[in-house]
Amino acid sequence: MDVVESLNPTVFGLLLIGAFTVILLLARRRKLRSWHYALWFLSFIAAFMAFAVARYLVLESRLDPFDAHLSEYTTATEYQPGDPYIRGKLLPMDIRQGTIDFVFYQELPRDLRAASPEEVGTVVNRDCVASSVGTYTRGGGAYRWACELKLIDLSISRILKGPTITGSEPPPTKMGSGDEYGSDPLPEIVAYLVALPRK
Repeated sequence: MDVVESLNPTVFGLLLIGAFTVILLLARRRKLRSWHYALWFLSFIAAFMAFAVARYLVLESRLDPFDAHLSEYTTATEYQPGDPYIRGKLLPMDIRQGTIDFVFYQELPRDLRAASPEEVGTVVNRDCVASSVGTYTRGGGAYRWACELKLIDLSISRILKGPTITGSEPPPTKMGSGDEYGSDPLPEIVAYLVALPRK
């Protein structure tokens, strides 16, 4: 299970593409029919989907022990003056929904994220809003993400106010109608948290 968790889905996908390319090159000598190629292609898609589902289920099941403690992680209302820091290990939560932010949790380094309720020392919340930064001539709006960070030191039940981290600008042009968004600043948020002092 640790292998499934630690292997990055992007790396896994690239490995599948590489293996598929090699098989196609070797298969050219055998003059496979077109439906043989289709079967090979579909089998690699199925393998990637199976890996993604298995990895999701492995990580999701590891969050079950936190469910009984969710109310404890959202009770702080007073702010602690001073610069933010991390005490213990992190648990990312969606405070508005009262649930664990699974995508955020998955992106944290393993040595920084809490593996059990006993390890949780700091709860982190990213409150993200997409703000309009313009419109396109073909129609549709251009939006940029801005995420306000708040950390909760559970040992004193106080909120540590963090910065607002923005994502990239939306693309300058686009094809067709509809809205366009810049990137989610989650990688920048994770980098910020990694650099914070520990207590």
